[in-house]
Amino acid sequence: MPSCRLSGVIRDELGHPVRSALVVVHPIDVGMVTGVAGEFAVQLPPGRFRLQVQAAGFRWAESEELQLSRGAVVRQEMVLTLRHPNQPVRQWRERLGPRASVR
Repeated sequence: MPSCRLSGVIRDELGHPVRSALVVVHPIDVGMVTGVAGEFAVQLPPGRFRLQVQAAGFRWAESEELQLSRGAVVRQEMVLTLRHPNQPVRQWRERLGPRASVR
């Protein structure tokens, strides 16, 4: 069966990539972890899917339904919000240093 390519990037509220985020494709429950640049990619059969994203320190997020037709190439970008909104991402980055990943 021809497959579709679904890729994307997970970012925080300031636009920084979120690495090591878990991205799960429902209803088939295929999961992957984002890389250093917050990117992920997966080959899927045609169908209807939703993405659920979880990362330490962030609220989980779910995409709208994605319809993938045969041979489709789709890029999905999602933004995660901090679990503790009183501590903005900027504060964490200042504490941990510029190269730190807020997870």
